[in-house]
Amino acid sequence: MDRIGEATSQPGHVVSVKDTDRAEQRAKTVGPLLRSASTAAIWVVAGIMMIETLGFSIVPVIASAGILGLAIGFGAQSVVEDMLRWHLHARRGPVRQG
Repeated sequence: MDRIGEATSQPGHVVSVKDTDRAEQRAKTVGPLLRSASTAAIWVVAGIMMIETLGFSIVPVIASAGILGLAIGFGAQSVVEDMLRWHLHARRGPVRQG
């Protein structure tokens, strides 16, 4: 038992119940996000395949999307950097005293 609460042993280290609860909360948060992202990716690929099946050329659309993606990427560097910093901070957890 530690100061935080009961602990469970795993091979080689001890994990507190509080840490496992936080891991479960993170999984519940990230799970729907990953599900939504994968669903959107599948729909985009399916849409591109349907347009190609109808006989339209998608090469110009994909080339334009690539150039647009580069422009947005260069314009949003600081936003992406802030998001990555937030993600790393959230993954490590808040700073605790003691």
